[in-house]
Amino acid sequence: MLASYLVWHYGAGAREAWERAMLAIRGVYNYFSLRYLLGSLFAPFHRDTQSKGLGFDPQVFFMSIAENLVSRVVGFCIRIFIIFFGLIAMFFTVLGAMLFYLGWFAAPAAAVLFIFTGFLMFF
Repeated sequence: MLASYLVWHYGAGAREAWERAMLAIRGVYNYFSLRYLLGSLFAPFHRDTQSKGLGFDPQVFFMSIAENLVSRVVGFCIRIFIIFFGLIAMFFTVLGAMLFYLGWFAAPAAAVLFIFTGFLMFF
C-alpha cells in the first residue's frame, strides 16, 4: 500500500500538483488581464475622447486635443498601476506555486522524518 501511494504521489499526483500550480498562475495572469492592459497602454481611459467637430475652429481643436491627451494620460496611469500590482501578484503566485510543488515532493520524506524525530524525543 505504501508503494502504491508513493507511485501515485510522485507520478500522477505530481502531475496534478503541477497542473494546479500552473492553473493558479494562469488565473492571476487572466485576472489582471496583463496582455490586454499592455496592448491598450496608451488608449484613452474608458474610450473617453472628444470630437473635433465639423469645420476648423482652433479653440475646439486644441481643447479636444488637450482633453484627449488628459484621457490617455489617466488611462496610462491607471493601467500602469494595475500592471504593477498584477506583476507583484504574479511574482507571489509563482513563488507560492514553487513552494507548493517543492513541498509536494518533500511531504512524504518530511512525514517519515517527523515520525522518527517524535519517537526519538519520546524515548
